[in-house]
Amino acid sequence: MDRWIDETVGALFYPIITWPSPWMDTIPEWMKERVPLDRLAHLMLCSKGEADIDEATDLEVLMYMYPLTLEHSIDREWTEIYLYLTWKVMGDKVPEDIRHTQLTKDQERDLRQLKQWIKAKQRKAFKEKKKEGRRQEQTQRKEQRATQQTLFE
Repeated sequence: MDRWIDETVGALFYPIITWPSPWMDTIPEWMKERVPLDRLAHLMLCSKGEADIDEATDLEVLMYMYPLTLEHSIDREWTEIYLYLTWKVMGDKVPEDIRHTQLTKDQERDLRQLKQWIKAKQRKAFKEKKKEGRRQEQTQRKEQRATQQTLFE
């Protein structure tokens, strides 16, 4: 039960992991705004056994790859994965001539590995942020106590 609670909190608060690039700032706002909803929908699929709780969503992988594709060329296999994700996220808005609706077994494996890697990075970053927040709170409490003691001496 605790894991589901953690993942629900994560769906709302996990950071978005992207390829580190100046192009990160060009990720469309509609994608960023849609992330929590996609994460919650993914959790529902996980609860039915239709998705893996240790994987990021298609949208999150697309957002990770977006700045990468603007900065570097990618090989054919990853281009097909990128076009597949674009179709999964955007549906019929993707022109038919570039629509990629299936992956090979190797591409599915590579995509799964990237989804797992992104999810692990999200969890780690979230835990580190929580730890940092606790450290800051402790430091503030110590400073407050020191100030209070000074006032009453």
